[in-house]
Amino acid sequence: MARKTTIEVFDDLDGSKDATTVKFSLDGKQYEIDLNGKNEKQLRAALEKYVAAATPVRASASAIVAGRVKSKGTLLRRDTKHIRAWLRDQGVEISDRGRISTDLMQRYESAHSG
Repeated sequence: MARKTTIEVFDDLDGSKDATTVKFSLDGKQYEIDLNGKNEKQLRAALEKYVAAATPVRASASAIVAGRVKSKGTLLRRDTKHIRAWLRDQGVEISDRGRISTDLMQRYESAHSG
């Protein structure tokens, strides 16, 4: 017997379909919220000036123990959706799926590092 399971993710603010999970932390607490594209852009825009002025911190010991950190201290899991959107804003043609080249990742990281 064949079986197909479909998972739909709805926006936590307005209940609309096609939301994605956005993770963030504040005051040492981790949060997740499911947002559609419009609401995700609003959240990122609201945080943009604070993120730009903030000092990045290294991954916590628990992240290192969980194996989510490379030896250079960079997180293995990155918000590729946000990176692809930023690259498109910079005029780069990039697909919605697949690996992001090292050159493009370095371009993004250079633009977003202190």
